[in-house]
Amino acid sequence: MTTEKLLQDTHKVGQIMRTVDFVDTFDSLAQASVRMHENFSDLLPVVQGGKFVGVLTEKSLARAISGGMLWTAAVSDAMIDAPTIRSDAPQDEALAMLTSQPFSAITVVDHNHEVLGIIAASCFSPTALTENRPMMVGGMATPFGVYLTNGAIGAGAQGFSLVLTGFVLYVLIFASQFASRQIEEAVINQMTEQYRQVIFGFLPTVLFFGLMRFIPLSGTHGAEHQVVHAIERGEPLVPEVVTRMPRVHPRCGTNVAVGASLFLTITQIKWVASDEIRLAVGLIIWA
Repeated sequence: MTTEKLLQDTHKVGQIMRTVDFVDTFDSLAQASVRMHENFSDLLPVVQGGKFVGVLTEKSLARAISGGMLWTAAVSDAMIDAPTIRSDAPQDEALAMLTSQPFSAITVVDHNHEVLGIIAASCFSPTALTENRPMMVGGMATPFGVYLTNGAIGAGAQGFSLVLTGFVLYVLIFASQFASRQIEEAVINQMTEQYRQVIFGFLPTVLFFGLMRFIPLSGTHGAEHQVVHAIERGEPLVPEVVTRMPRVHPRCGTNVAVGASLFLTITQIKWVASDEIRLAVGLIIWA
């Protein structure tokens, strides 16, 4: 048994339960439905004289309304019996009850049978793994790892690594343009001017992103997106979770670069005579 499991076994229900509103037997079903909605729970404890007497669930509420009961009816007319658990009970006991009972949550009470809250499976989540994170994170893949920042704090590969990333991209751009010119010179007499402009207008961009796919930086770039997704979703930063995240991020600067490259290529190449048509097509592609 791991240390984490041993510690969990010594914890009590009261340490992980969550507080919840409750209603009295004389409250209306309308009032109870509002409380249930506000609690984000499908189970609402019902008390009488301050003591727990039952629960109202989404299912019992549905049965009452479908049976013709009015929204002004008392909660006592629709509540049902349900088990409770003491706040000083061990967590394992609560988990066993949740797996054996038809309810999504169990009402937690004190020694006087007064309602303290509820406990559900989500209460067992290790909150230390999902602490508050920045809402938005920026980053860059470098040959020496990933650089991440929230605009105020930066971490990971920095300094020379960022400069080297720019140098690598410049080399790829130069190589793709050089290769495109060499190919163009080899076939310049084998195609019309219009076809040549279109093909070799796009070829440098195609070669650039093709080369990007064959260098390690491409894999680091995808990993950067996965880490950013995990941070922004508040997920635990462990390999098991991060590797499930999408490798594409909607705020990726590469998307902007691709869009700008396509826009400039479409608008500058004379594939049609009309400047307006080229501009319109370029804007559509950019969007």
